[in-house]
Amino acid sequence: MKSRNSCGFIAGSIRVLGGAFITAGLFVAMSTFSAAQTVPQNTTGRNPGTQVPPGMYIPDELTEAEQTNLHKRTQIGVAGISSESSKFGEYNGLHGFNLFTIGNFDLRGGAAYDSMDTWRWQFQGSSLGLETRNGILDFGWQGKLQFRFSYNSFLANTSDSYQTPFLGVGTSTLTLPFNWVVPVLPQKSATALNYFALNQTNAAGSVYNKFGVLTPPTQDQLDTMAAIRATDLPAFQNVDLSLTRKRGETRLLFTPSKMIEIPVSYTREHKDGLRTVGGVNDQNTQDSALLPYRVNWNTDQVSAAVNVNRNKLFLSFGYYGSFFHNNTEHMIWSDPAVIGLTSALAEEPDTQFNQFTATGSFKFSSDAKLLLVGSIGRGTQNQAFISPSLTTEGALPFGLPRPSLGGLVYTGLGSGRFTMKHDKWDFVADARFDERDNHTPVDIFLFQDDASPVTGTSPFSGQYGLPTGLGTNTNIYNNRSLTKLSYKAGGEAEYSFTKSEHLMFGYGWDRADRHCSYSWITCADAKQVNENTFRTEWRKSKGAVTARVEYAFSVRRGDYNENAFLAETPMANHVPAGGASQSLYSYLKSTGLSGFGPVAGLPSAPLTGDAAIFTPNNNTVAQAQYGTRNILNEIPGFRRYYVADRNRNDGRAQINLLASDKFAFTLSGEGSYDDYLNTNLGLKSRTWWASTIDASYVASDNLVADVFYTYDNQRLYATGDAFGSNSTATFQGQKGNTVLGGPCFSTVADRNASAKIDPCLNWTHNDRDKIDTAGLTLRRRNLAGNKLELAAELVYTRGRTENAAVGGSYQNNPLALAAPAPALPSGTQAIFFIPAQNFPVIRNDEFMVKPSATYVISRSASLQGFYWFQRLTPTDWRYQALQYGGKLNFTPTSETVPSYQENVAGLAFNWVF
Repeated sequence: MKSRNSCGFIAGSIRVLGGAFITAGLFVAMSTFSAAQTVPQNTTGRNPGTQVPPGMYIPDELTEAEQTNLHKRTQIGVAGISSESSKFGEYNGLHGFNLFTIGNFDLRGGAAYDSMDTWRWQFQGSSLGLETRNGILDFGWQGKLQFRFSYNSFLANTSDSYQTPFLGVGTSTLTLPFNWVVPVLPQKSATALNYFALNQTNAAGSVYNKFGVLTPPTQDQLDTMAAIRATDLPAFQNVDLSLTRKRGETRLLFTPSKMIEIPVSYTREHKDGLRTVGGVNDQNTQDSALLPYRVNWNTDQVSAAVNVNRNKLFLSFGYYGSFFHNNTEHMIWSDPAVIGLTSALAEEPDTQFNQFTATGSFKFSSDAKLLLVGSIGRGTQNQAFISPSLTTEGALPFGLPRPSLGGLVYTGLGSGRFTMKHDKWDFVADARFDERDNHTPVDIFLFQDDASPVTGTSPFSGQYGLPTGLGTNTNIYNNRSLTKLSYKAGGEAEYSFTKSEHLMFGYGWDRADRHCSYSWITCADAKQVNENTFRTEWRKSKGAVTARVEYAFSVRRGDYNENAFLAETPMANHVPAGGASQSLYSYLKSTGLSGFGPVAGLPSAPLTGDAAIFTPNNNTVAQAQYGTRNILNEIPGFRRYYVADRNRNDGRAQINLLASDKFAFTLSGEGSYDDYLNTNLGLKSRTWWASTIDASYVASDNLVADVFYTYDNQRLYATGDAFGSNSTATFQGQKGNTVLGGPCFSTVADRNASAKIDPCLNWTHNDRDKIDTAGLTLRRRNLAGNKLELAAELVYTRGRTENAAVGGSYQNNPLALAAPAPALPSGTQAIFFIPAQNFPVIRNDEFMVKPSATYVISRSASLQGFYWFQRLTPTDWRYQALQYGGKLNFTPTSETVPSYQENVAGLAFNWVF
């Protein structure tokens, strides 16, 4: 439910005025020229529009030609990094280097400024020594024909500590070493997969035998596990996880006349690299693994338009196409638990999308304008399903209704916007209709979860056109063909009391309709959801003070359907074998129940008829009675947050104070509160607020300082129910073991009789993300005879994620065993209640300092030097589960919490000509 956590939010949380930074493009020697144009302050009389490289000295008196000439700029240098860190270089391209080249250039030219020729060209490149390099070639005749070719690459690192025992990483087939030994804990089971064996300490743990005696492993068992570790642990090899995106684009803008322009573009993007994907393997132990997953994707995008601009009328007719192709069809991997067993999954399928758009606007007068937009689109996905014969474990669907999905979606958009100004009033009215019409065929798919073997006999086996041999744990599912229609309308009216004081009122209406084409029953959690939003804003500027206050209140309501899950299970509309007189759907309608069944404990008298078949012992609907092995029902009162009834309050305020020519101060704050007022279970509320203080001081033309602080706080409050199943069991293990500990029940019989409505199994979760960021920037100019400029930036970020839990769960006493183990002593608890505990705090502390210096050699040359220190010190308990022996049946990856302490330094030479 969390929208973010502090572990992944540090770099993005530096939301400050004055521009704090933590990317390579923000330190001086690696920035593009357009982002770093600074000039010493001794240039009185200079054309203010003249652009010069960082630190470049420009004399006071420039000729007319010098003021209008297009300068060419280059920057070349070298920099070094103290060590490699995937996290430090997550997005800035600085991973994998100890020494790299700084290379940037901006070359411009064309016809002389005083000629009638409109020929112009520009060639730019940045970060050429890194994997985040960019290049643009732009040329043409202004107002006639323009060409642009661009290329950029982007590297995103995920982990440099990931380990895997699989061979063939980077291909579609992952295998295990020929000598792989299934990890087992022989003191517990001689055959069952148990990764605890890979940890020497865990492997030496004792277990309770059938006599209830805590028994340590024998020496032979310890030797067996030592041999397993000696064989398997060397198989785990480091694999760097990262994705590289390379993008090339060609643009053409043809202007045959003043009224007509024709833009055309083509883009190709290629993504390549490795990420992880979760895979479930064996039909016996259902072990899982984070697998190294090959990404090898191409996306082509094409667009073209004709734009006509005639007096007060503007028209545009355009086409857009997007075509995704995955160069890898599927992935197959070996099961570490069963030698010779393989599993498979299909990778992302190829898709195609075509769209045509028409836009028109008419300017009735200087104070009134109408804009209309309409579009239609068609998306398809029809790649063939992978064959179930690819694997030996049987997890792929064995009952496919057709060879491919046949996915087909039509999209439609219509929108209008009218703006008008009258006297002191400004008016805006807009409306929008957006449709995603899904025409994908709906059919039945048959499969076994987790490759589990067929057990029992399905009450639908051989009926209603289904094959024979289906088990009670066979899934009989329909795919869903979800269609969504969105309607929006609203308006604003703003009144200007004076040129510096304004008051706005606005209203917005938003409605979403959802349904499934070809479905036998509605599939939408809420068929219709309406939201009304009221907002206001006040702005005023007086002298040195500028203030702004905004507030919005919205009300969302929908008709929630707790039985929408039945759309996926077509057998819920058919009578099962075994004595039922009606279908499950008919039974639920006649009783007013949902798939959860009665909100009650064990019935006082045994149930009969359909109640005994569908909701035995008042429990949830038996899965086999609607053709699934999964409990798909929702607990009454549960609401999915994206359609749940909600009241939302949003507010923000900002005040700017220019106290003098030397001092400026900004204070801003914003926050929101979501109240899911009709939700009993699920996300109940969300609270978020943030504030920023920014102060800048200009001591002189040569000395500037800025300091800021930002606080960001978000809370999510959710509730749930870990309900159990009612039963007539009165003891645990043996008849004498009847005592239960906990605040709700004292005996095993009482707990089991009310397991479905046990209040002790209700839980709450209160999550909090808190980010503090503080920073300081200093800049000193015109030192050493107006040739030297010094700058320094410092940022500290402190992030905390807190997870508080209330509730608990039951745990059997390990000594409460069946005979021949002895019965527990009188009064000893056979089942314990273990209260929930708060999770450990996740911490992230990041510190960065960056001084730099620019020295002007001549009017054409300068030197830039920089130093960059950055340190990240996190604490994250979640990584413990990834270590050897951290989980029973999860293949360890040995990943560690990403931390670093990096030093980067460099020197660059700038030349303008």
